[in-house]
Amino acid sequence: MTPDQGPPPSASNGTPLKPATTPPPPTPYLLPTLNPLSGQPHPPPLPFTSPWHYELHFPRDPRGPGIARLTLRAVLAAHGLVDLTDRAELLASELTTNSVRHTQGPASVRLQ
Repeated sequence: MTPDQGPPPSASNGTPLKPATTPPPPTPYLLPTLNPLSGQPHPPPLPFTSPWHYELHFPRDPRGPGIARLTLRAVLAAHGLVDLTDRAELLASELTTNSVRHTQGPASVRLQ
């Protein structure tokens, strides 16, 4: 304590106050998740500029559009493209539902 600063601040009962501590930094939003089977971290998402494609084939089955939407959501999330999910799901849902309702054979969805 220097003469210019005066006594340290204290509570009303006379005990000295502890200096305020800064809170720990927030944890990152996307922590690396571990594969439950191997315990290894999942690989990081591919950069948007890297070429990639996925293709899903499904039979003429009413469950097909739901599986296509779920797959599409997982692929876009894995590539860090969550902002596109709602529109892409709507389009994929319409197209896959039409293919199940109005065709006689299997269908496929290709993502690039």
